Amino acid sequence: MQLNVFGRMRKRRIMAAFSAAIALAVLVAACGGGDDPTATPRPPAPQATATPAPQATATPAPPSPKRGGVFRTQDVGIPHLDPTIIDVSGQANFLDVIYDGLLTMRANDYNDFAVTGQLAKSWTVSANGTEFTFRLQEGVNWHNVAPVNGRAFTSADVGWLIDWSKENQPGKTFNFYKKIVSWNAPDDHTIVIKTETALAEFLPQLAFPNTKMLPREILAQQDGNVTLSQRIAIGTGPFMFDSLDRGVSVAAKSNPNYWQPAPNGQALPYLDGWESFTMKDYAARLAALKTKQVDRWYWPGGIKKDDANDLGQSGSGWVIKKDLFVVAPNLSVNVQLPPFDDVRVRQALAYAVNRQQIIDVRFKGEGQLSFYVNPARAEWSWTQEQIAERFPYDPDRAKALLAEAGYDGKPVQFVFYQGASPGFDQQTAEMVMEFMRQVGFKIDTEVVPDYAAMSARMNAGQAPVNLNASYGHTKGNQLYAWYHSSSPTNWLRVNNPNLDALLDKEQATVDADERAKIVLQIVEIIASNFYSIPNVTPLAYRADAEWVNGLVQNRIAGNYERERVWIDPAKK
Repeated sequence: MQLNVFGRMRKRRIMAAFSAAIALAVLVAACGGGDDPTATPRPPAPQATATPAPQATATPAPPSPKRGGVFRTQDVGIPHLDPTIIDVSGQANFLDVIYDGLLTMRANDYNDFAVTGQLAKSWTVSANGTEFTFRLQEGVNWHNVAPVNGRAFTSADVGWLIDWSKENQPGKTFNFYKKIVSWNAPDDHTIVIKTETALAEFLPQLAFPNTKMLPREILAQQDGNVTLSQRIAIGTGPFMFDSLDRGVSVAAKSNPNYWQPAPNGQALPYLDGWESFTMKDYAARLAALKTKQVDRWYWPGGIKKDDANDLGQSGSGWVIKKDLFVVAPNLSVNVQLPPFDDVRVRQALAYAVNRQQIIDVRFKGEGQLSFYVNPARAEWSWTQEQIAERFPYDPDRAKALLAEAGYDGKPVQFVFYQGASPGFDQQTAEMVMEFMRQVGFKIDTEVVPDYAAMSARMNAGQAPVNLNASYGHTKGNQLYAWYHSSSPTNWLRVNNPNLDALLDKEQATVDADERAKIVLQIVEIIASNFYSIPNVTPLAYRADAEWVNGLVQNRIAGNYERERVWIDPAKK
């Protein structure tokens, strides 16, 4: 399927412009009283003073949205189009404009993770927290594209997706769907979902990028050795899939039959299309911003501090914002592969890394220690003092532990991928490897092309040491995904019955205070066994375009209210 509203030649010209921009960048009083002591003069009567009536200040009306135009952004590679098995956040950002979920994030600001309705207009939860009743929006249709052909979206679609997911166990939604014991659709616009226990993350999980609603016609149909959902995207969202040219770009066009109108009753979306260019090279991404060939920075990677300061000069059209990075980078090891099956070797690795030097040198002093839960979520994470005390930089102790473990000097394989974000990028990886060499580790380095390749290596148990990252906003849900022995994304190959029991308990605990206590117990087991090694979370700079209106985001990959985004050409 190759319907391209923009045209392949257009894309190639834009990519050529990026290259040209890179080349160009390389070249360039006191009051007086009476004096008669015998008389006390009567003070004059106060004079009436006219108080001017407040003048009405006209509040300028917000600008009216302008229709048309294509929103252009960046990614580091989109390997397929199935949101249930998302590999990279740029992929989630693009697919979010095509697919809707039952719920979405409210995203009033960058740190707002409260859920709100999308395809579900309302919901109720039973007193015991195990029954969820959703009332669905009416008048919603799938995109009018074969093989779905614009049929109505109903509660039966939700039920079918639950059954399919439980049977096929998509990696990142495995724990979510397996806890559902039954569903019932009393009518086309109501679905009742029952879970085996109360689930603290059930509603938030429904708002994540990998629990979008997909039709059975593309998930159940094979296209060669993959499902059709990996080759085409058909959802209910404001944009329809147009084309995918792997390694170059992916495009979507406006959905003329989108179900949600604007508050004034006008049709949405405002834009004609949404396009993302693959740019793994930092210089290419930066050049695209400087020349305004794109309307947004691929923000999970962050802009370097000096470049952000330069880009944010007055009149540039870009507004620079700074936030703690979205994820908590960790040094991950496969605990079943020698030599890391010995806890002393994992402990030596922890003491070998000088994290403060990474902050000072790699991130110019702008970063924090991170251990599993992102320090941006302070209510769930260890303090900086706790991390520093438990995982000090102690190369002598690291050497002694390697000797005690009988490490024979056999090289360990260190895997990282191109285009990775700060904290687990190549520069950070090279610093970590040098620290490892200084205490006696021998290292073989492997660079894979992207995160999809990295995930495949980890799933196959072929990434003994790697830099990876956890998303602190998912709280315990990702703890379960990474460390429970039954999880298909337990890439570290952890098998600890006590940890499994706590992870199960944490998932079923709704009370926030009690849950926090359990999370701390879980993290203590992870720390004591050195299943993950702390690293550094940097501050990340991002750029917002002054000509883009209505784009709402938070730390989770997504484009909230993307149907209301519009571009003002006069400001570009």
